[in-house]
Amino acid sequence: MVVFVRETADTMLLLHVAVHEDYAGGGDRADAWVTPRLMAAVRSACRRTRGITKLRLLYPHEAQVRLESTA
Repeated sequence: MVVFVRETADTMLLLHVAVHEDYAGGGDRADAWVTPRLMAAVRSACRRTRGITKLRLLYPHEAQVRLESTA
């Protein structure tokens, strides 16, 4: 599950990412790379959203990702 919202006109804020423990870093199915795939889907959605140029993450440490235009 991923929860993200438009924080400002140009920034999307990622509020929460959750995966079943089997798919987490130390889980039995960690090799499925669920969390990185979810993050890639969020970045893709942000790139397709008009006006969004940044994705802000609050954890594990606050970070900001600049979104490159594919056009």
